[in-house]
Amino acid sequence: MLLRAVRRHLGRIGTLSTLNKAAIKVALNKFMMVEA
Repeated sequence: MLLRAVRRHLGRIGTLSTLNKAAIKVALNKFMMVEA
């Protein structure tokens, strides 16, 4: 039971970090366009 909860939690963190990386990349690209 606990193991399953931990696994689900880690999976959620993984997807969140992936989304964050994509969002950061997009934000950086927009920032570079504004700065250029």
